[in-house]
Amino acid sequence: MAGMRTKKGNVTEKAREKSGDKSGRFPIFDHKSCVSAVKLRHHGKGVSASSVLDRAAAWARKHGDKG
Repeated sequence: MAGMRTKKGNVTEKAREKSGDKSGRFPIFDHKSCVSAVKLRHHGKGVSASSVLDRAAAWARKHGDKG
């Protein structure tokens, strides 16, 4: 996804707005961001771990990601 990561590999603000949850946290738009969201799911305040897992699972099913 062009424009979703900076040259250093960080997630851009555009990516957070487009693919994050309602408040822009835990953006999921590629395999790397999906894995990161799953690993960090317990570190967010005001977000349930199950909602992050549900979004990650939905993204993986949609894109055929089994990794």
